[in-house]
Amino acid sequence: MSSTCRPWYKWFPKDFMADEKVRALSPLAELVYRRILDALWESSECRLPNDIRFLHRVSCKDISYEQFIEVWNEVQYPGFEILKNTEKFVWSKRLKVQFVECVERSEKARKSALAMHSKKANAERTQSERTQNAHADKDIDKDIKKNNNKKKVIFGEFKNVFLTNKEFEKLKASFGEAGANQRIENLSSYVASKGKKYKSHYATILTWERKNKKPKRNQDSVYFD
Repeated sequence: MSSTCRPWYKWFPKDFMADEKVRALSPLAELVYRRILDALWESSECRLPNDIRFLHRVSCKDISYEQFIEVWNEVQYPGFEILKNTEKFVWSKRLKVQFVECVERSEKARKSALAMHSKKANAERTQSERTQNAHADKDIDKDIKKNNNKKKVIFGEFKNVFLTNKEFEKLKASFGEAGANQRIENLSSYVASKGKKYKSHYATILTWERKNKKPKRNQDSVYFD
């Protein structure tokens, strides 16, 4: 865990000054002890190698090595050690507790951030899916309407006139519903009696209408071809 994630630690001055071991330190030894605490907190695992030269280098380079050894013997006087230690490491019990709590808080914050990010991503994905589904539904409706307009419907008494709904609506708009039905029945009877075949019954009705509007000798006749 990088020390940048935990740039400070709690300090308890009353407890520090009340500690029997701290009161036994000389001013220089107390300074060394506090600097080592800082170095411990800055380390990746809140512990340092139990090596005097290393400890001198990371905490108190501004005093001589000989001075450091002298005050270090005050800090870690056998049987009266201020810092916890093994053959390999030294650490502070109180700092270690804070370190663990800090790691736990950091991990909790990380998980919370991930959860919020995941929730936001899911919400955005859901909204995107809803939008896509809405567009898809519109496209389906358009396709259905388009297909309905293209699909031929059977008309006429003899079930032999084929028009799309759109074509039938156009006929009603041009001739009225009764007029449209009359023209469909005329075509149905003619196809049934003559066996004629047309590519488009809608076009045929319109063609007959144009021809029937031309002046004829017998105005009562109706044009069929």
